[in-house]
Amino acid sequence: MTLFKYPFLPKLVEKYSGIPISELSAREINLAKERVIESIRRGVVSYPSDYEENVVSYILAMIIVASIGDQYLRRRYSLAEAKTAYRYLKDEEDILEVAREIGVDVKERNRGSFTIPLWEYLKLSKTIRDERWKLVNRTLINGNVLLSRREVARLLMEKIRSEIEEKVSIKVENIPSFLENWVSEIKLELEKRKKSEFKGRIGGRIPPCMIRIMERIKSGENVSHQERFAITSYLIGRGKSIEEVISLFSSSPDFDEKKTRYQVLHISGEISGKRYSPPSCDKMRTFGLCYMDEGCKGIRNPLQYRGVKIDRERRSKKQSKREG
Repeated sequence: MTLFKYPFLPKLVEKYSGIPISELSAREINLAKERVIESIRRGVVSYPSDYEENVVSYILAMIIVASIGDQYLRRRYSLAEAKTAYRYLKDEEDILEVAREIGVDVKERNRGSFTIPLWEYLKLSKTIRDERWKLVNRTLINGNVLLSRREVARLLMEKIRSEIEEKVSIKVENIPSFLENWVSEIKLELEKRKKSEFKGRIGGRIPPCMIRIMERIKSGENVSHQERFAITSYLIGRGKSIEEVISLFSSSPDFDEKKTRYQVLHISGEISGKRYSPPSCDKMRTFGLCYMDEGCKGIRNPLQYRGVKIDRERRSKKQSKREG
């Protein structure tokens, strides 16, 4: 197995972290910048064909991300690296070696099936919201959880994501001057992404419950089934297009465009023939998803928030004119 395909492996990072600055090539430095920018734009990274450049550019990219100190960027970059690793791992014959290198105890039971200790499964799957990852839906064998190759790869992806995010969260006071040159460019790219990721303005006339869900999705967090349904039905109800809703979910760790498209089309009524409404405010409270503000008074469904707020704003303006 070519371990260089996985630049985050501890022994590779240790080996190449000590390279003198004078020995770094212009290409390696530029690849680091492109690595970060691609993670912002596309949510994945492309590995260079030269394996050594892959590791060096990864290390430099980590320094850049850490120095910028933006939580959204930290999450997006770590998720992008983990997603790219998953693309290799899901078909990797030597997946066990990668697991061992990053400290995950995976054993092959027979060809195509694997086991992982229950405690480790619970630790790695805790942020994955899909129903099939719940323990009640898993097969247990002598205190171990049975997994397919792709499921092992998904758990390794979560391990990789969390460890990279932890590393880029370490505060970096001073970075080499040649990297500082790229920071401003990357910050501009980051702000463009934040503004364009979802065309609807977050805040203003959007209810706080929906703002909270959108912010969690955009920051790369896994959200529950109830949150997915609530935000999808709300946005469809507000007239957002299918593509805009799918675009919002592209930041999710488990983003599957085909599956997401089907779910959005189903909720919109294009498949089911029935357009679903968002959960009522009472149901949102039951789900623990209600975050009331002044604009929520008197409404029964999140879709009413905008109309009520507009009406109150108009009344307030009229009142101000009369008083003026």
